[in-house]
Formats: sequence, C-alpha cells, structure tokens
Amino acid sequence: IEDSINLNNFMNKAVFGSVDAVRGALGGVSDVVVGGGGKRGGSDDARHPTFLFLGADFDDSYTADGNVYADAELAASLLSDVCKPKIREGKRGNTAIGLACVPKYCQDILDEYLRSGDDGDAERELLKGLRAKGISKNNDNDDSNSEYDLEIIRRHIPLLRFAKYKRYPLLGLGPDPADLATVSEGGLQSLSPEKREEYVVDARGFIELTQDPAFKLYTEKSLLKDFKIHRGNSVDGSGGKGGGGGNSKNDDEDVVVAEKQQQGNYFARRILYHEACATTTARWALSHGGDSESLMIAVAPIKDVRFLGGINGRVPRICNYLLANGGVGSDGVGNASGESNTASAGASGTVNMDDVTTILLNPSAKETLSESKFLRLEIGTSP
Repeated sequence: IEDSINLNNFMNKAVFGSVDAVRGALGGVSDVVVGGGGKRGGSDDARHPTFLFLGADFDDSYTADGNVYADAELAASLLSDVCKPKIREGKRGNTAIGLACVPKYCQDILDEYLRSGDDGDAERELLKGLRAKGISKNNDNDDSNSEYDLEIIRRHIPLLRFAKYKRYPLLGLGPDPADLATVSEGGLQSLSPEKREEYVVDARGFIELTQDPAFKLYTEKSLLKDFKIHRGNSVDGSGGKGGGGGNSKNDDEDVVVAEKQQQGNYFARRILYHEACATTTARWALSHGGDSESLMIAVAPIKDVRFLGGINGRVPRICNYLLANGGVGSDGVGNASGESNTASAGASGTVNMDDVTTILLNPSAKETLSESKFLRLEIGTSP
C-alpha cells in the first residue's frame, strides 16, 4: 500500500477486511457476536472481554484527504459494522468507547453529554465543559498538556455523535494532566504513592515490562521518536551555564546529563499515560461482562497503540492481574451506565493478545515508522 493512497478509497478491502479479521478472531464470521460466545483457538470456552483499539491522529494529512473529521467518520463507519451483532442481541450495556484524549476527571462532562438532547448545542456544551475543566487547545511549543487538546477532541465529534446515538458509554481514559506534568519534572518517584497506586495497579508487571528486550526495542524505535529536548535557562546547550566563564568540558557534561534526565522523565510520563489508560480500559471491560463478553473500544493516537508497546499491549497483563486479585476496584468511570466495582462473573479465565485487535485509521507511512513511501502493514510484532 503506497503512502499516496487514501485509505478511505479502498474501505471495502482495508476496513471491512479488518472487520472480518476481528470477527474471525472472535469465533467465526457468519453469525458471530463481536466479543461473545465462541471458543478461542478451538480449546478455550471461557468468556473473555474483547478489546478493539483504533489508532487515529485526527489530522488533515493527505491520507485523510484534507478532512479533519475523516478519522472520526471512518471510526464511526467501522464501528457501525463491528457493533451490529451486539445491538441485534440487545447488549448495548456491554459495549463502551474509551477516549485517550480525555482525562478521567472529566467523566462527568462526558456523562452529561450523553444525557443531553440531540440539538446542535450538545457538542458545544461538551467542549465548554471540558474547557472549564482545564482542557485547552495546545500550543505547539508547549507539550506540558500534550495528551489532551481541545481541538483534537472537537475532531472526534462524528464518533461522539455515534456513541450518543447508539447509547454507548463514553469513557475518559487518561490520568490527570497535573500528574503527568509532575512526572515530566521529577520522574515517577515525584508522584505521590496514592496516585501511583491509582494509575498502576500491577506495579510488579509495570516494572518488569520495562526490562523486557522487546519493550526496550519498542522504546528505542517508537516511544522515544517524539521526544524533543527543551533548552532551559540553567543549561542552554551552547556550552555555557549560568553567568559563563566555566569549564567548557564540565558544561558539556552537564548538558548531556540534563538531556538524559529530560529523556528519562519523558519516558516515565509516556509509560504512566499508557498504563493509566490501559488500567481504566481493563477495569471497565471486566466490570461489564454480565452474561456475555464485554466489548471495549478505545480510541488513541497512532503512536500510543502501534507495535503493541503502548496502551493496547498492556491490557491483557492488567486484566489478568485484576482477575487474580479478586476484583477491579473503584475507578470512577462510567457512573452514568451503572458500573459495578467488582469483576464480572462473566469474565473468566485469562485474557491474552488474542482478545486485543488494533486498527490504524488513515495512517501515513511515517506514522507507521516506515523508512520508505510504503506503509508498514505489520504493526503488532516489532518495529
């Protein structure tokens, strides 16, 4: 597939082919219930939550044909087909759409949007409410709140309307931006123990993941690709420090140390963001199994779901930890839909990567980390 091709132009092959892949992985194509029912791999008949991650940047790049709403429109079109079996069986309550671009503390704004009328003011009031909660349009030179951008949320409107029409819960997945800023300045150790426990329920698994050789490769090839060095007043990168006149060799060493510290804090911020989003995703899915499997759909930037090192790859580990430890705890999301705080009896056995499907929407070759004009089509193994 060449970068110059608009993915919308061959939706029947690319998108609905992906839908068939999702259905096939979940137990057949003809009369499948997405997220429910069948045996996996021919041997495991336990019910499992199902996760569908949609990677999208909600931009107006060439692959989006210059339309800032193209990604959201494509997502809504795809989900219309994916969710039909669930709707047919009247199991809307087991399906939700999570938004990585919205922090958890804004959940009440999302709930109010779903309860509001269908007039044209609903989205305007949603954006107004998010702005009142401190979510703003990002400045390109300021990445202190880079995970949450009011303009990007606005570009989700076709998907938000889809969720509202279908009566699917909308969930804010992300951690508090103030906590992310704290980690950016001082690393994970600067976060309070209470906050760390809230975002990282499986502390041992969280730490062990960073030691995995495959994750180290993911970090080098994908996660750190977006890291930018910020020159401060204390270290200006020009060989001088403070008032000048110092030893240039020592100053250069100070610059290197400062840059490594920035990179380390950036790494800490990104993995905390991924872990927190994955934890919220897992908790909702496990608490909404009922008499069938839940279908949890999560929408996140491409960089956060490619190569399974981000949000999506963490979900099975967190699910299994929560199941093994007797419940999902209180996560404060989805209150409008009556979320329970204990793991569902319908979610049994273990969750693995067979339960997680990832689809990138309108990606460019660059966004898949291809070094040519061709897209990488294998995004789930290694860079």
